[in-house]
Amino acid sequence: MPSEAVAKLLQEAEKLSDEERLELIISLLERIRESFSKSEQHHWQEIRGIAPDLLSEDAQEWIKRGRLNADRRWREAWGVSNESC
Repeated sequence: MPSEAVAKLLQEAEKLSDEERLELIISLLERIRESFSKSEQHHWQEIRGIAPDLLSEDAQEWIKRGRLNADRRWREAWGVSNESC
């Protein structure tokens, strides 16, 4: 349920033509996008230290380990042995 202020704005928007309502929507979306882009800007260095263990492992080894684990879980779920693969 919209707030009282939003309900009033919706009532006023009903008085607008379709083209004017589209113009209003576009204007509101542009303002929201601008405010998000200003508030959500982060520098990549802000993630420093967030996952220190990831840097100690080679990316290819991490991928290989992940695939092996996924294969193992799949075989367990479907009851498939290593020999039949």
